[in-house]
Amino acid sequence: MESGIILDASAIMQLMTSEHIENFENVAISESLILDNPPSIPALMFINCVFHNWFVLANYKHPISLNFINCEFRKGVFISGLEGRNSSQRFHFKSCIADTIRFDKNFISSGIEFINCLFQTLEIYESEIRGEFSCTDSEVNEVTFNLSKIANATFHGMKKVEEFQAFTCEFFDLSIRFSNLKKVSLVDVFCWRIGIYGATIESLWFYNVIGLQHLISSSFSKGCFIEGSLKTDRPKPGGELRIEQCDLSGGLTIKGDALTFLKATLDCANFLNGVVLFDGCSVDSLIFKGTNTKGDITLTNVDLKALEFSGFINKSELTFINCSVSYSPHGELQILDSDLGNAKFFNHDFSRYNFVKIKHSLLEEIKFASCTWFSFDQLRSHMSSENVLLNTNEQGRARREAFRQLKQASEKQGNRIQSLEFQAHELKALEQELSFTRKFLFEDRLILLLSKTNRYGLSWTVAFSWVFGLTIAFYIPMALLASKGISWLPPYSITAAFKSLCSVLWDHIGIFLQMFNPAHSPTSLLDNKTNLSPWYFLLDGIHRIVAAFLIVQLVSAFRKYVKS
Repeated sequence: MESGIILDASAIMQLMTSEHIENFENVAISESLILDNPPSIPALMFINCVFHNWFVLANYKHPISLNFINCEFRKGVFISGLEGRNSSQRFHFKSCIADTIRFDKNFISSGIEFINCLFQTLEIYESEIRGEFSCTDSEVNEVTFNLSKIANATFHGMKKVEEFQAFTCEFFDLSIRFSNLKKVSLVDVFCWRIGIYGATIESLWFYNVIGLQHLISSSFSKGCFIEGSLKTDRPKPGGELRIEQCDLSGGLTIKGDALTFLKATLDCANFLNGVVLFDGCSVDSLIFKGTNTKGDITLTNVDLKALEFSGFINKSELTFINCSVSYSPHGELQILDSDLGNAKFFNHDFSRYNFVKIKHSLLEEIKFASCTWFSFDQLRSHMSSENVLLNTNEQGRARREAFRQLKQASEKQGNRIQSLEFQAHELKALEQELSFTRKFLFEDRLILLLSKTNRYGLSWTVAFSWVFGLTIAFYIPMALLASKGISWLPPYSITAAFKSLCSVLWDHIGIFLQMFNPAHSPTSLLDNKTNLSPWYFLLDGIHRIVAAFLIVQLVSAFRKYVKS
């Protein structure tokens, strides 16, 4: 074709159908070019062309490759009713300018590509695109997806997008990379993976968005909102949320009682700032990584099954408020190689986790109120590959260190009662650690063994039971040794022997009562103070030593709430 030619639509149609011309270059088309159910056109290419009105392709069911290079559409492009289920249909726009590009009620098997284009609006309505939808290095005022299914949609290096929105759509993969967008809104969207990488976005709003959601190395200056509602008929499988190295100076709000994530990862990595709020959602596995230097992270009324801090250092704010823990066989709390700083926990039930793993971490500065803590057996710092507890001295050392730090945290808050519970667990862990030493009677092991007589200072009833039980055990042989009328010959019957024993014990009941006084004299209550067996004095001496120790244990347990 000669350059600079002005043709009307009928001339273009004549050239396409009669002369089978597929390439048009340097042509100006003066009126709308409407291809409605045209004959088979395998390929069309327009280079350096100007369309003064609309370009329309409708109701086409044959293979086609449609290419526009360096073209200008004064009105726009409208493509509708394409049926490419059994044919290849591909559309390519490069360095084009248009007011409106609209795809409406299409089935496109191959794909659509825009490179270095400038559009006012780009609209995809009630269409299914099985191939790649790609928009690169372009500037679009408004991008809209509505009631559509897209296999893979990629926006890369977008110079400017004023508004990006999708309503009731399905994507297999939606990727926004290194692009500048002002407002992003996704409502009722099902997507296997949504990735926002290295993008600059003023505001982002996700509502009832289901799938993997990755926000990585991006900035959101006016806020980021991810919300969910019970009022939806769409299926709600769990998705994944990953936030990594993002500037959230405008804040991030994740809210909704129907919003569920199988996994949510917050990787601070020295770059996270702004307020991050999880409110009322459900997260099966929540993971914190990196260094939180400027972020203010708050979780309120969040339902958790597993919580993990891995290589996490908290230098700013981290708060858990009224977060519930739903029991799961795989539910666990893991704090690994982390420093929680002044993290705060309010009304958190740590006992609901199936097991707790704490290794090489700092917990002394955390603050908590109205919390229920995990038991000694729940803390399992060393597990086998089959999650079987390994009872080693390393296990005991890790447990002891964890409970020591929790004890210190309790004492800093003046929580004497809770600190004593942690102290008891700490001493029990120390005993476990020492039990693997070679010296069976190692002096610290003996101290810890004797400390069990009042449950490491927490139970006066245990100490009293030891005093009473051992006193009875010593009293019986001492009463028999103090009795002069007892016969050691075989009895006529068991009944007679039992009655004789009861008589002897009752006759010397004064000895039993006096034995509760460790300072008593061995013969102070005996009428016959001579010819006593040396065994009587030996048993009495041993008992007085044991009773004195146990009474001290009893008294110390009563004084557990009195700070020494």
